[in-house]
Amino acid sequence: MIHPQEKSKEELVKELTELQQKYSSLKESVKENLLIQKRTEKALRNSEERFKLAMEASNDGLYDWNLETQKIYYSPGWKKMLGYEEHELVNEVSVWEELTDTEDVRTTWGLLEGLMTRKTNRFVLEFKMRHKQGHWVNVLSRGEAFYNDEGKAIRIIGTHVNITERKLAELSLRNEKEQIKTILNLVGDPIFVKDDNHCIVLANSAFYKIFNLKEEEVLGYTLSESVPKDEKEHFLAVDRNVLDAGISDLREEKMTVGSICRTIITRKTRFIDTAGNKFLVGSIHDITEQKNILNALAKSEHRLSLALETGLIGAWDLNLLDKSSRRTLIHDQIFGYESLLPEWTYEMFLQHVFLEDKEYVNEAFKGAIESTEDWSFECRINRFIDGELRWIKATGRHVLNLEGDTTYLTGIVQDITDLKSAELELIKAKERAEENEEKFRVYSQYSPVAIYTTDKNGNCIYANNKWLEIAGMRLQECLGNGWMNSLHPDDKDSVFENWNKSVKSHGSWAYEYRFVSKEGKITLVEGSAKPLFNKENELIGYLGSNVDITDRKKAELLLLEKNEELIVAKEKAEESDRLKSAFLANMSHEIRTPMNSIMGFSELLREPNLTGEQQQKYVRIISESGVRMLNIIDDIVDISKIEAGLMELEIEKINVNEQIEYIHSLFNPEVAAKGMQFGFKKALSDKEAVIETDQDKLFAILSNLVKNSIKYSEKGSIKLGYELIKEEDGDLLQFYVKDTGIGISEDRQVAIFERFIQADILDKMARQGAGLGLAISKSYVEMLGGKIWVESKLGKGSGFYFCLPYNIRS
Repeated sequence: MIHPQEKSKEELVKELTELQQKYSSLKESVKENLLIQKRTEKALRNSEERFKLAMEASNDGLYDWNLETQKIYYSPGWKKMLGYEEHELVNEVSVWEELTDTEDVRTTWGLLEGLMTRKTNRFVLEFKMRHKQGHWVNVLSRGEAFYNDEGKAIRIIGTHVNITERKLAELSLRNEKEQIKTILNLVGDPIFVKDDNHCIVLANSAFYKIFNLKEEEVLGYTLSESVPKDEKEHFLAVDRNVLDAGISDLREEKMTVGSICRTIITRKTRFIDTAGNKFLVGSIHDITEQKNILNALAKSEHRLSLALETGLIGAWDLNLLDKSSRRTLIHDQIFGYESLLPEWTYEMFLQHVFLEDKEYVNEAFKGAIESTEDWSFECRINRFIDGELRWIKATGRHVLNLEGDTTYLTGIVQDITDLKSAELELIKAKERAEENEEKFRVYSQYSPVAIYTTDKNGNCIYANNKWLEIAGMRLQECLGNGWMNSLHPDDKDSVFENWNKSVKSHGSWAYEYRFVSKEGKITLVEGSAKPLFNKENELIGYLGSNVDITDRKKAELLLLEKNEELIVAKEKAEESDRLKSAFLANMSHEIRTPMNSIMGFSELLREPNLTGEQQQKYVRIISESGVRMLNIIDDIVDISKIEAGLMELEIEKINVNEQIEYIHSLFNPEVAAKGMQFGFKKALSDKEAVIETDQDKLFAILSNLVKNSIKYSEKGSIKLGYELIKEEDGDLLQFYVKDTGIGISEDRQVAIFERFIQADILDKMARQGAGLGLAISKSYVEMLGGKIWVESKLGKGSGFYFCLPYNIRS
């Protein structure tokens, strides 16, 4: 190492010079960093001001709560929601507390405590606020908390939306649902309603009772769990056919819920409400008892048939002289003996007779002996083997000797226990059937649906009050064929034809036709009838209904008239929703990208060992990102002002040629950097090129069009200029920006002038930008009294044109 004293003077001067140069460079770098910091702070202030301006321009209920100063900024839309003018409420927390329901204030402060402790940073809350006129407003609040570097909550920004009408609609819907439940609970048979997911949304009390369930165990669940696994897919397929295809279904099936198994007949049909939601409406008729009776009868009949076929009937004879008896083995088995007894006397038989029946049996035998007629009697016996009480039937006749005297009584005895049980069940079933028929008549009289029944030939045998009201007839007038007199003359042939077809085929029928009362009132009805069969599957009649659809048909006609308007409105709403979603996603990316650059490269500037070149590179990136973010915010503020009608014109004399030259000089370096040509054309002299217009807006229009051409062009050229167009009602200046870029498809050439739209906003290759430039340009052109359009072919470039009024100024 060389000692400083050993260095020459020239070397020391050189080192000193180098140190001075490094110090100057570092000084300039620090100065530049301070300048960047000031610019960044200014950009943030501008961003804050623009955010506040956007809140003031919005019609929504927005608020900005500064937790450090306890000041809240309420947007004009927020105050308007509660009936106040913008100047009437101060921006204080106390305003919120005074207007909010006391109980809801405590809930709000509890939520605020959660935000302060960072248990959550977003919230959704419903509460009530008092309107200026005194009534309560239901409010839906959404908000998000923001924190400083130390993790302390410093700010809450959110929205308040008036949901009073929605709450009232929900209350009305609940009241309607309760009314429907009350009506359904009057119906004896179980009724249920399923939604499109097979879940039960409504059921009457009879439904809960049949399966011994509570409401909370039914609503929101499906019935598929109660169906055997091998039938589950078919069960769901039937429901899906009803919901999707509207195919009504009537079937007998077994259903097990918990420990209860019932045999039921279900009827399912589809109902579509005014919102287009599909529901399955079903009714259940419990036939478990009838099935049990039929099964018992079948079982008894099978046993009797088997007994007859195999001799399972006890044959016997009784010697009146010694009271001894001869009988078959089956005879002994009926009385509970496993083998043939050596003897069988009348006294032995009497020992088995039930105590209460012995006197009756003695009298029956006495009468049989004294009479010469065939005879029979029934009694109860106690079996020998197990003491079981059974019913038997004994029949017999007299055997005469040569002198004509009776010496023997001979006959058969059979076990009729099952038959007796079946007879008892049939009596009970008949009583229940009569009771159900009476219930049907009572319920149908109060039904809002017209109901009638006929015999197998279509002759009316019953009609409820609603049917008589619609037809304008008395009951006696409609019985038999009299009901046909209520039909509209033009509909009689078609109704008779459909009815006769259903009678011949034993099938259901449904048809729309008209009733005409004696007074001439016409009622349009939807009629249907279903065949009824007895247990031998023989047609015995029809059960039918009529529903008054006059008002519904009128409503359908009105809907048809407005169908086209609704379709257009729906398409616009869907397009608006799609654009909104796409725009928000795009804005999130557009704002986040430059912000990330500013924050990231600002951090990198703190690194101590950066070279001057690195510092300049980072500073340039921060500057470009800041400009990009400011442009985005400017566009958002401008479009908000335009939408709110706050954008104003500042008309002044300007020179069009100077504007064209300035735009060319401003963007020429950027165009040249892409290896493209940038030309311009002036159609008038400087003296003739002076017009009265808004200079800033003309500059904004031309700048947006040129920037679009640069963005969507990779080679070729861009041309900027204007022409004078002679018109009878006034001359025009027609400006243009033409490029050789990617072009625009014909189906997008109108849409690109709408807000938030690029040539294809959903295209993954869409270029960066907010999609607001052309929309702002179009609004400015129209404000200046002109129009704008595009001429383009995909892949062959685009030409944007707009016209402004031209008046020569000397």
